[in-house]
Amino acid sequence: MEQENERFQIEMTPQKELMREGYRIMIWHSWRAVVYSILAALCMWQTGRYFNLAFYWNGQGWDEAFGYYLPYALYFLALTAATLALFFFMPALSARRYMKRLASVFGDPAALTVSYRFGEDALHSQDSSGQKIDTAYDQYVSVWETAHCIVLRRKMSVFHVLDKSKIRGGVLGDFKAFLQEKMPQAKFHWKTDA
Repeated sequence: MEQENERFQIEMTPQKELMREGYRIMIWHSWRAVVYSILAALCMWQTGRYFNLAFYWNGQGWDEAFGYYLPYALYFLALTAATLALFFFMPALSARRYMKRLASVFGDPAALTVSYRFGEDALHSQDSSGQKIDTAYDQYVSVWETAHCIVLRRKMSVFHVLDKSKIRGGVLGDFKAFLQEKMPQAKFHWKTDA
């Protein structure tokens, strides 16, 4: 690999906050969002159905209507709340699990550094343990920008979280233009400053 052909470099340590942003992008903008939405909608529908039955039969004079249907309504309401809570807290849980996995393999995750070098044809990544991965730019399907990072998503739900403050070789605007030039097939979701 020729150093002079590498336009941008990012050297960083994995951080839970950045990984949480990466997992949020990957989870909230995937098929999981559709599944969780459908599940929550079904649970809410069942909740409304049992509440309606309770009110209907109570209006018909059945004194035990609420005692019979209310537990079912509350059960589905609790399922709705649990589904939504799991969906919204899953990025944080996934980031925590990732950091624990790093700690079990490398000891202190803060001691692990990952170097990303953006060449003319591929992204070259190497961590301080010696593991190297070269990925052609045509493997990336989407690029997301958040407040603190840029998330490069490859096929098969593999992603890289890049710390925006660690970009070397140019300013953020130059880096974005470089990515758009090298990844014309990817969908870009840049953060707009309002």
